[in-house]
Amino acid sequence: MVSQYFFDLYSNLQFNSKLQYNWKIPSWLIENKDVILKNLLPLNILTTYQMYHDIGKPYCKTYQLDDKTKYHFDNHANISADIYKSIDNNEIIYQLIKRDMDIHLIKANQLEDFIGKSKLDFNIAISLLITGLTEIHANAEMFGGIESNSYKIKYKQIDSRGKQIIKLIKEKQC
Repeated sequence: MVSQYFFDLYSNLQFNSKLQYNWKIPSWLIENKDVILKNLLPLNILTTYQMYHDIGKPYCKTYQLDDKTKYHFDNHANISADIYKSIDNNEIIYQLIKRDMDIHLIKANQLEDFIGKSKLDFNIAISLLITGLTEIHANAEMFGGIESNSYKIKYKQIDSRGKQIIKLIKEKQC
């Protein structure tokens, strides 16, 4: 689903095609379309990452003792990255999978480290950002839809970090 949502968004940005899914588009995405498209990793890398980013979830699913309907996937990004590495040695995809949750959890004071200093670092940061945006949309129904509080919390994090990441990368690329 994440790849399908990603291609929906990518086609809209690249070719101005009509969005097929239900989106809440942040202003920074439209305002910085060229920066985003210029800094995305190649599509074959992104789609492989998006297909395998949760491969470790079945190996780390735990339930709350008092409520068997609530579960967590502790450390799933690292487990997914390790499983991916056992079937392929593409270091960039491995790093993307390993850092998949960063965009959802990162604090403002960690952004300099998150975006790094090189062109490849910027490409990874933008790719994680855009994939994070597509993840919350692809999974929105699981959270109760885009009007749910759970979705709104996730969206607010992506929106806030997106503005900051774009601003920092634009400053560094000048």
